[in-house]
Order: sequence, then structure tokens, then C-alpha cells
Amino acid sequence: MGEISMRKELIGLQQAEDYIRNQNLKEAIEILKKLAIKNAENGRIAFDLGTIALLQEEEEIAIKYFEKAMEKKYFAYDIYINMAEAQNRKGCLLVAENNYKEAIKRANDIEEKWMALTLYVTFCIHHHMYLKAEKIVEQLIKEYPNNYEGYHLFYLILLGRKQFLKAEKYLNQIENKFC
Repeated sequence: MGEISMRKELIGLQQAEDYIRNQNLKEAIEILKKLAIKNAENGRIAFDLGTIALLQEEEEIAIKYFEKAMEKKYFAYDIYINMAEAQNRKGCLLVAENNYKEAIKRANDIEEKWMALTLYVTFCIHHHMYLKAEKIVEQLIKEYPNNYEGYHLFYLILLGRKQFLKAEKYLNQIENKFC
């Protein structure tokens, strides 16, 4: 593939992803179909199609696209985030959890790592896995001490454990830190 073709493909992918972010899924699908015909080996195209399927609550289809993207050597951290969400919706909690862990490992920068940790904690809280959630929150607070989210998630863990007095006291402490 020549440099001009690669540039056009990249522009097309960016446009499709803008459409996805803006929920214009039909337009995104049309672009991605055309790109897939020109370059069937681009894993990012499969990832984007999987993302669309996930947004449309078609978890089985999404998983197939994510697996296809991985077969094509697309291993960005967000594929693991989206795969975790799809598996979570299907009730495959262990597979979802492993995908969150992989997303944390594959995060390329502090924002991606923060996002992966935060989503993993939220997943654990949702499924009443408070011990795991607490360990992850400790890491989140240690690595991002000036970010409110980790402290708030710990507060939610305390509420989930029905430790209401401790949660109230903790909330007062973090209010003093951030207000």
C-alpha cells in the first residue's frame, strides 16, 4: 500500500471514529466497509466495527470483531476495555476481569492506565468484589493522588460494604482535601 493510500485510509478511519463518537453509526459503517474492501488486514477496522456492534448491544458480534482485530495484530488497550464490557454484559465475569487486567498492562500513557484502572474498579464494585476493588483503588490513589475519582470509588466500596459511618467520615476527609 502506497503512502497516499495509507494516508487516505487513516483519514477514513478517523472520520469513521468521529462518526462513532457522535453516534452516526450508519455513516461509520459505510466508511469502514469501503476501507475493509481496500485493506482486509487492518485490525483497527475490525475493532471499530466491534465498537459499533457493542454500542448496538450486539455483544456476540462485537466479540467476533474484537477477536478478528486481535488476529490482525491490533492490540491497543481499548480493545481489551471493549472486550471486557462485551464479556461483562454476557455474564462472563472472569473473562471480562482478565480483559481489564490486560488493558491495564497495555495502557500506553497515564490517561489510558487511569481509565483502565477506574473501569476495572467500577466493574468490581458493580459485582460486589470489594476486596479486589479496594486493592485496585489503593493503586489508583497511590498513582494518582490528586485525582478525586480514586477517593470517590473507595467511598463507594465502603457504601457497598454497608460501612455507612466509616463512609461518612471518609467523605468528610476527602471533602477537606478537594474542596
